[in-house]
Amino acid sequence: MPETECIHGLALGLCDICYPKPKPVAERKPAPARRSVPARRNAARPAAVPAVNRDEQRIYFVSTIDDLDGLLAAGDLGELGYYDGPEELAWRERRRAADALEQLVLVSTRRAVGGRSPVPLDAIQLVAVANSRGQERVKELLAAGGFAVRVSIYPPWFQSGD
Repeated sequence: MPETECIHGLALGLCDICYPKPKPVAERKPAPARRSVPARRNAARPAAVPAVNRDEQRIYFVSTIDDLDGLLAAGDLGELGYYDGPEELAWRERRRAADALEQLVLVSTRRAVGGRSPVPLDAIQLVAVANSRGQERVKELLAAGGFAVRVSIYPPWFQSGD
């Protein structure tokens, strides 16, 4: 006698386990376009160096706190030479003349100085000193001379290069 039901008790052909239906063939959609990552062409080359605006380049004048009174009275920096960067502030001549804690650095830009000689005090944007005692003293001298400029403590500029 022929079998009329599967092992699960269902009529032949009706059991999805014994007689699984073929999966419908779905229309395949194309995969979304993948954004390719461009090869790093610049990996071996250094990054482009931005152009330096020479007018905005800082320049530094070195003096002593004791000389600040004379500079304020004159209204300019007199014969002070300038340095193009803090690394030049190795205190070549001035280091021998005064203790580093008594020195100060007057900071400006080439644009503010504008080729003027002697450099007027209004071209100075910052005065740097070695410690808080020097900062207070310089602030007092500037206030007495009617000159307002920021006075910052920046010890690395006043350390010996030795």
